[in-house]
Amino acid sequence: MYAAAVADLVELGIAWGPTTWELRAQQPKAKCPVCGRWWWVGLRKRSDAVYCSPKCRTVAWRERNGHVPKWLADLGARSVEAGDR
Repeated sequence: MYAAAVADLVELGIAWGPTTWELRAQQPKAKCPVCGRWWWVGLRKRSDAVYCSPKCRTVAWRERNGHVPKWLADLGARSVEAGDR
C-alpha cells in the first residue's frame, strides 16, 4: 500500500523536493567585496550576508578600523629601515 502511494506521488511529481542545484539556480549570487569570490546568497548563509567567509569579514573589519597585525607592522618597519640604508 505504501509503495503504491509513493509511486502515485512520484508520477505527479510531488514526492521529491528540488535538488541543491535547482535551488542554486533560483538563488541570486553575490560577490565578496574583500576577496572577489562569487557565492550563493541564502544557501548555507544568511540571506543578508555581505562576506563569503568569517575570514573575509575579519579582514574587512581590520581594514575599516585600522588594525594591523603585529607581524605585518614589524615587517613594514624592517623594510623601511632597510630602505634607509
